[in-house]
Amino acid sequence: MSDQLGPARWRLYRLDDNGNEFPMEYLHSNASAEYLRKKYEDKGHKQLYFIRPIFDSPDSPQRKQDASP
Repeated sequence: MSDQLGPARWRLYRLDDNGNEFPMEYLHSNASAEYLRKKYEDKGHKQLYFIRPIFDSPDSPQRKQDASP
């Protein structure tokens, strides 16, 4: 990852047939994560792909929400 972009804020996961989650990619924007998720789904694999924010990032969506008055 580029230091200029800062820490990744989104993580793309794959859920297999047994319910196991595997992190696949770490991304800087939700739009990039959604694009990649759709790209994997379009390949026709049976696995489910989903995105979660990374909460340990200083500017993660959850931290911003927690900091609100």
